[in-house]
Amino acid sequence: MAEKIDQLPSFLAALEKSSIVAELCQRLTGERHVAATGQWGSCALVLAAIVQKKLGRPMLIVTAHLDEADDAYDQLEFFRPAAATRLYPAFEVLPGESNLSLELASQRLELLAALAEGENSSGAATHAPDGAPAPSGAWHPAMSPSFIIAPIQALMQPSPNKELLATRAKQEAARHGMGDAVAYVEQVRRTSDVRKNPKAFE
Repeated sequence: MAEKIDQLPSFLAALEKSSIVAELCQRLTGERHVAATGQWGSCALVLAAIVQKKLGRPMLIVTAHLDEADDAYDQLEFFRPAAATRLYPAFEVLPGESNLSLELASQRLELLAALAEGENSSGAATHAPDGAPAPSGAWHPAMSPSFIIAPIQALMQPSPNKELLATRAKQEAARHGMGDAVAYVEQVRRTSDVRKNPKAFE
């Protein structure tokens, strides 16, 4: 199967070469903080798709509502179909309720485990995305998604810290005869999917 080439749609080429985009990237690289204002709709996600591609760094997209996170995922899949885009879902429960969705819990843990594994192995990266030698501990594209999309509710809900997550995932993976903690969490999620919709996996 041919590998997808990560490139923007042709209709965004002019915007990619914009001096405003260049300035945003420069400020993010130097000052690490910048505010941009403009049109409503998909403009923010178009800008995010372009800036992330130019900088080659992971980007967190925060939305105000759960359905907006799903819409953002679909739009980024259109603007950057070859980029790794992941959704960090929120538990759809009210305060005090305990009937958490196993599927959503597995999806959250799978992403967190992947991020923890990537950070733990960051020293193995020898080159940056542009081919230059990478500094010790630098991020590279193989470690984590290009985009993580999360509704604000998901970020406000409790998550295990990375040390506990990495240790527990590795212990469970080893207990089940698997050497890869991320693969183990993915299997847990898949098992949950099978239980909910067995025919989809026949």
